Amino acid sequence: MASKAAAPALEVFPTLRRWPVIRPRPGISVPIGRQDSTILDKKSIDHSMRHLYHDLGVLVFSGCSAKQAARIGDVLARTVGEGGPGGMKSLFDGQRGERTARGQLKAVKKSECNTIGHITVVKPSVLVEMAEKTLGGVLKDMMSMFVPKIEKARFRQTKVVIPAQPFREQTALQTATGTRPLKLNSFATFKPDARRGNIVGKVDYWAVGTGYFVGSAELTYAAYQRHDNGVMEHVKLRLDSSTPRLEVKEQETALAKEVTASVLEPLWQLEREVWADRLAILQKKGPSVLA
Repeated sequence: MASKAAAPALEVFPTLRRWPVIRPRPGISVPIGRQDSTILDKKSIDHSMRHLYHDLGVLVFSGCSAKQAARIGDVLARTVGEGGPGGMKSLFDGQRGERTARGQLKAVKKSECNTIGHITVVKPSVLVEMAEKTLGGVLKDMMSMFVPKIEKARFRQTKVVIPAQPFREQTALQTATGTRPLKLNSFATFKPDARRGNIVGKVDYWAVGTGYFVGSAELTYAAYQRHDNGVMEHVKLRLDSSTPRLEVKEQETALAKEVTASVLEPLWQLEREVWADRLAILQKKGPSVLA
């Protein structure tokens, strides 16, 4: 019997299983062709965005008209305009009193990756090295959001975390002429550690073009004031109260409505038109068909 977490698209189109890099969303997250009018929470939207390019690919694979293909293009244009799935995710991060920064990295080398089954992923140690460069490059620029102000700031890394993720995807693209490494988009967020007064920086990496989620790392920095006599004094930082703060709940709700209306609802509508009926037929035939 099929698992509740299995992707319905792989049940309806088993041929897609030949390409493990194709990861349509599991049915347990957001139903295919969703018609519920309630607003998705941030976690569900984040999960949907991780699978967005894959779900659009299923539509193309299953067969769609020229007009439907044009609508798929509209969804892609909207997503790419925000920096891909990672950019969409960073929109929400920016509503939580955090500062965000975007950048782009060169493709990682083969020696910097591990191959797990059919998937090539970045080594954890390399993720940390990339995060150190990404966060270190913009850390001083982020200091404007914190007080007290430090004239001669120095930073010391105190903690490294690689957050658990649902999955990490390819850093390379399989083409007819061989494997092509993909450049990476970086989306960094900074926030204060209220208890210790340190700065917590987290960076997500997504592959350019494919939207593959590559991985993330979270680094904590302690800030020090260097005095004229050379003494380094630890400074506890907090958010500058003069920095404009948004009502998080209201802003997240408004953003969820916008992303849902412009990206996810068009996807669900296309799913209903193109292949949701095939899934319904299989489900009516019973578990043995979906085994």
